[in-house]
Amino acid sequence: MAEYVIVPVDQLVRIPMTMSFEDAAGVPTAAGTAWQALFEVARLTSGQTILVHAGAGGVGIVISVSGFRCRNPNLSEDRR
Repeated sequence: MAEYVIVPVDQLVRIPMTMSFEDAAGVPTAAGTAWQALFEVARLTSGQTILVHAGAGGVGIVISVSGFRCRNPNLSEDRR
């Protein structure tokens, strides 16, 4: 594996100071998986309601804040 790569600047995102490199590395994985599940597999449209089963992990949280009406029994009321 390479130690260095060249990446276009418009494809970079600054990691918040409060986030570890390990946590930041998981964000694209969770967001990509959620996007594929919502739009490519389920073909959801705005206004639909979805149940996020076992949604306390990265993918479930991304889906829960995606703009759909979500029912995520694993998140506290203040995070729904």
